[in-house]
Amino acid sequence: MKSAYFERIISLYSGYITWSAELMRSFGGVKIFTQLFTGGGQYKNREEHMVFFKAVEEAAGEYYDALKNGSAPKEELAELLSFVLIFCHERVDEWGDWMLMAAEKHFIPFVDLLEREEALSLYEPYRRLRRRNKGLPPQDEILKKLKKLSK
Repeated sequence: MKSAYFERIISLYSGYITWSAELMRSFGGVKIFTQLFTGGGQYKNREEHMVFFKAVEEAAGEYYDALKNGSAPKEELAELLSFVLIFCHERVDEWGDWMLMAAEKHFIPFVDLLEREEALSLYEPYRRLRRRNKGLPPQDEILKKLKKLSK
């Protein structure tokens, strides 16, 4: 059984991915039209993105504090980071992917808590993912930390 911290973060991400997919489906065949003529505004300007981002920030902060003070099990950390850093990106379109990448910044401190073997198991899949889509500055920092820890 996973901790409540773990489950909360998984739930936030799962909910966001589901919401994003449903919203894109609601556009149907007009995705290209939407993107060309509105800059994706019907999608990008939705408040749900920031609600997700702030909820992840809060949940990640609470989880990190619990990991540091020993009230959350460290054994589930690599699984959570695998979900957040890799698995989720395979489940969203390009617009949703940007918000997931932005939210990764909340998990940068978590990387330092990984064991060498855990960092090693995340490094190569994350590196491959970042070659396809470089991302934002947090992705560079996470990749550097994973590389350093996996040596």
